[in-house]
Amino acid sequence: MSQTASYLTPTRMARMRARLAKVRGKRSQHAFARDLGIYPQMVQRYEKHRPPSADFLAIVAVREGISIDWLLLGKGKRRVEEPAAEERAKS
Repeated sequence: MSQTASYLTPTRMARMRARLAKVRGKRSQHAFARDLGIYPQMVQRYEKHRPPSADFLAIVAVREGISIDWLLLGKGKRRVEEPAAEERAKS
């Protein structure tokens, strides 16, 4: 059985962590976690050594208005543009 390579190589993980730190800004890990509604240990874990879960990335993207493509891959615009009023009314 062959092993599959992870997309999140050490270099890509370091870049993703840098983008995550950019999103957190000057907030402490504890304050950032509180703003996201998650445990501070999750922020510490993902900023230090573990690949982020899909749930964590989704929470950051939605609550901070950040593009998940930018956060994970560094592609596209950082901020997600607000949908027009008529689009919000449809959802």
